[in-house]
Amino acid sequence: MRVSFYQGKTDSNVISLKEGLTKLGFGNMNINEIYGNFTAIRVSQFQDYYDLRATGVADPQTVELLNEIVDTPFQEGESHSSVSTLKEKLKRIGFGGMNINEAYGSYTAKRVSEFQSLYGLKANGIVDPVTESHIDQIYNSPYQNGKEHEDMIKFKEMLNKIGYGYINVNETFGSFSEQKVKEFQGDMELPVSGILDKLTIEKLTEVFERKIIYYETPYDTTVNEQLNLQLGLSTPPQTDLYSSSHGYILTDNLNFEQNGSITGSGVNVRSAPDTTKNNVEYTLARGTTFEYIKNVTGTSVGGNTEWYEIKYKGKTLYVHNSLASKKSLSATVKAVSNIYESKRTDSHTYYRLSSGSSVTVVSKGSTWTEINGRTWRNAKRNDVLQYLDPQKQDDFQHLLLSSSPNVSSSQINRVLDGKGVLDGEGSAFIEASKKHEVNEIYLISHALLETGHGTSDLAKGIEVGENSSGNPVLVNSSNRSDLTNVEEVYNMFGIGAYDGSAKRDGAIRAYKEGWDSVDKAIIGGAKFIGESYIHNQNQQNTLYKMRWNPSAPGYPQYATDMGWAAKQVSNIKSMYDKLDNPILVFDIPKYR
Repeated sequence: MRVSFYQGKTDSNVISLKEGLTKLGFGNMNINEIYGNFTAIRVSQFQDYYDLRATGVADPQTVELLNEIVDTPFQEGESHSSVSTLKEKLKRIGFGGMNINEAYGSYTAKRVSEFQSLYGLKANGIVDPVTESHIDQIYNSPYQNGKEHEDMIKFKEMLNKIGYGYINVNETFGSFSEQKVKEFQGDMELPVSGILDKLTIEKLTEVFERKIIYYETPYDTTVNEQLNLQLGLSTPPQTDLYSSSHGYILTDNLNFEQNGSITGSGVNVRSAPDTTKNNVEYTLARGTTFEYIKNVTGTSVGGNTEWYEIKYKGKTLYVHNSLASKKSLSATVKAVSNIYESKRTDSHTYYRLSSGSSVTVVSKGSTWTEINGRTWRNAKRNDVLQYLDPQKQDDFQHLLLSSSPNVSSSQINRVLDGKGVLDGEGSAFIEASKKHEVNEIYLISHALLETGHGTSDLAKGIEVGENSSGNPVLVNSSNRSDLTNVEEVYNMFGIGAYDGSAKRDGAIRAYKEGWDSVDKAIIGGAKFIGESYIHNQNQQNTLYKMRWNPSAPGYPQYATDMGWAAKQVSNIKSMYDKLDNPILVFDIPKYR
């Protein structure tokens, strides 16, 4: 019976109509007998998708097509002789991994659904007419091995230009062109078929034109709220911008002292500033230090009556000023004290000093004492804001470090030229990037820093073996004969190389990881870099996010220096400048 269903109609057959629509991806309706407004919308969407007149009325033609698709053998749980041909086609266009037979199983449905998602189709896992048409369009593309097309000249020139080169520029699509297209598809995370389909051509054009891609990541805080969170940390943002400025501390918070030293040879120090009496307490060698108390007047020596009153070994003694020198006034802090920007307790606090801390006095006053401050200090609110506001930063602070510049190994090798053992290791960095989703240039920047541009001992290789207890130790001339399983190992990122024993600890970590070649150290180390920084739970996948961690301010943050991210940019940019047409992907935080 050829019956139409329309809005306002109630019929038991509407239930199966709704179930069919839901199965094909046009769902979210109440499954009942009522053909309401939303059902009409879904029918209209179905009609439009399958090139029928979009009326919203389920006329016989619409119902017939719906039933035909719902009952197709090209869906999970069914079997048909043509399924094997379908699977062959899917395999050819980059969606393989299935057993080639007549059964349409769950994995086949999964691959079809992946195909549909990638190409913007309804991802229902069913090979309907639209899906079949898209599969055939790619399968029969003129841009594949063994065919010729005039557009291939343009595509080959583009591939050559962006580093997938050495292709003869002509109309023929040969095996070498297929190889280069597959390399490009793999690097772009596209289905690897070797066919220039629509998505591959779009990506190729994008890369060729060096299209810069911008993303925004929203955060449910304002810039000022982020600023307050940063300033409220136990260690707020630090800076060296004020390092040449003096600081001020309340004089009452200090215990003062001034040291001096003997400048003559065999100098007598006396119990009184008088050379006419038998009052020598000690004869001191050049360089002997003492505590200076004050200047006093005594007997003349060479026409000079000025003496120093000093403390030495707990005694108050005297030495003529021509035979000694006094140093700068210094002091120690009595109790926890703030160091201020000016002689006001409401001025900016540079930092706090604990009891017993030493300071170098510039000028002692009755209320305030001026001192030489330390290099790193708490940054001022407005200065922090200049580095925290994402809109005010260089784009390269927002370079997505999980993305790749997608250039050839020969281009990466330009960056590595002359960099010790890293010279020529472009392919290893590309493999590391693909495997662990960490930007090649960032990995190289990290490795150059940790290995002294590829020249450190850990970069050049250190021998490690196991002792009689099975523990790894460094090999040397005295223990070599006693060790087993000796390997030369490498560590390119300083992983496990702790200060004080970096060489030993870094080599032993490399031995345990099996990094017995430069390539393995690069690829294996990239896993640690990715997991620790780029792909951690906070997704700190840009320099900006490493520094400020906008999703969870405080920990982990890569540095306390408010300018850390800005200081990394010039190095990263200089390396990118050596690449031809790299892809640039930026992810910029967007605060509320």
